[in-house]
Amino acid sequence: MMKIYADKKYQKYCMQKLKKLYKKERPEIQSVSKGIIANEYKKGFGVFDANGNFLKSSAQNHKGGKCQLIPKFDINDVPYVDENAIYLCHTGHNHFGHFLLEHINRAWCLLDKRLKDAKIVIVNEKNIDKLPNYVFELLGLLGVKKENIILLNKTTRFKNVYIPSPAFNMIAFYTDVFAEMYNRMAESVKDTKDVYDKIYVSRCALPLDRHTFGEEQVQKIFEKNGYKIVYPETMSLEQQISLIKNCKYLAGCAGTALHLALFMKKGGTVIQIKRNNLLEDNAPVQELVNRAKGLNSIFISASLEKVKTTHSTEMPQIIGVTEYMKEFFDKNGFVYDEQDLIVDDAETKSYQEILSKCLKQKTLGKWLKRRFIHFSSCLIPGRLARKNYRRYLTRVWVNKQ
Repeated sequence: MMKIYADKKYQKYCMQKLKKLYKKERPEIQSVSKGIIANEYKKGFGVFDANGNFLKSSAQNHKGGKCQLIPKFDINDVPYVDENAIYLCHTGHNHFGHFLLEHINRAWCLLDKRLKDAKIVIVNEKNIDKLPNYVFELLGLLGVKKENIILLNKTTRFKNVYIPSPAFNMIAFYTDVFAEMYNRMAESVKDTKDVYDKIYVSRCALPLDRHTFGEEQVQKIFEKNGYKIVYPETMSLEQQISLIKNCKYLAGCAGTALHLALFMKKGGTVIQIKRNNLLEDNAPVQELVNRAKGLNSIFISASLEKVKTTHSTEMPQIIGVTEYMKEFFDKNGFVYDEQDLIVDDAETKSYQEILSKCLKQKTLGKWLKRRFIHFSSCLIPGRLARKNYRRYLTRVWVNKQ
């Protein structure tokens, strides 16, 4: 079941995006003898057979793997490790939400006991010093020991390389085994002493640059109607999972916290509050998560922002009880006072102050520079190369003091 409380334009946007999502058959595992897992950093990474041929099954999941950078290297100058290895993912930008959906979407193969002794390879294409703790915690819930995880810094040949196909693509499909993987993780976590049927995951404890103005007032209405307010970033990962896996309703603003619905049981409901005014947001991604887990979806448009933003933005965002949220409350038997519907003056003032500062920083000169960087980057082949080009010029040219 899916319900959208919003204007017709947003409803149309959602329906157009959602009709493209689909369920895919169980993914497969490709096995390669004497396979090479390459890490050539900015030149690319992936898996190659014994003769140095790139294997498409190892392509990044981004945009269907169409932007994969395929590196060149001397196959005769590659060190050998006499171990079986599972090609799991690459480090990316160490973002928890993206790791849940994009980087761990091959980890379903860990449900296969035949691969329990294989090394888990994560390609360190960003040359980071160490992996975030949540990587070890999540894989640990699938039975992987920390010492069996290899952060690959150098192109290496292994005895056998196993390449699991992605079980989830955040712009296209899901599979049953993706849900099975998260069910296994949830089962591995002990139940918390306190169980709540209704949980609201709040962004109010996040740093100011990720803060959603007006949310505290909105979440008070949810709290008045039986929702337990939790702040995920103040809790351990196991604490989060133990709470989420037993709830029947999970509510909150659009973002990573709602992706914790991956740990919910089938039949639950996810209530996503839209915090930006432009059509584009992550509703299709969250709906795909919900479909994979057999959850109901409710999307509510609640933005009150003065300058329209996208889902991910440097600009401040503010929400409140819009006509659409009030409709949701009324149709679902929520109790509230008329005073609860009035946006707090202090929040509005803080939002406007930060908005003014952001608008001052967006000078015409900076805008022109960003436009030049954007269009000139189109001439550079390769998604990663374009991204590095844009990031470098933005830092040294646009944002220089």
